[in-house]
Amino acid sequence: PLYSIEIAGPARNAALRTCSGIRLLADAAWQDCLSMDTLLVAGGPAAEHGPQILVDWLRLAAPTARRVGSICTGAFLLARAGLLEGRRATTHWRSLDCTSRTGGSTPRQGLRRA
Repeated sequence: PLYSIEIAGPARNAALRTCSGIRLLADAAWQDCLSMDTLLVAGGPAAEHGPQILVDWLRLAAPTARRVGSICTGAFLLARAGLLEGRRATTHWRSLDCTSRTGGSTPRQGLRRA
């Protein structure tokens, strides 16, 4: 295969539930994933309040990745990690009003409606 896809979570084999109810198991713990080609941060209803340990890990892991991106409100986690400083980003249009509460550095004007 061209890519080896791994899901990272707070611990190896941690159960992660999506907002649609699908259950995923983490292949690895965040802190064990520090070398990757593409880092993709998933969003969801809880992304705005993601754990600080995840934000800290993103800050460490992102510079080692060739590409960093997010899905939907995953942009809030990237913003909290300071990874969107000086960059334009997008999020779900219903979440634009949350941007002032994320504690990140990305201003509302920098986020675009998706």
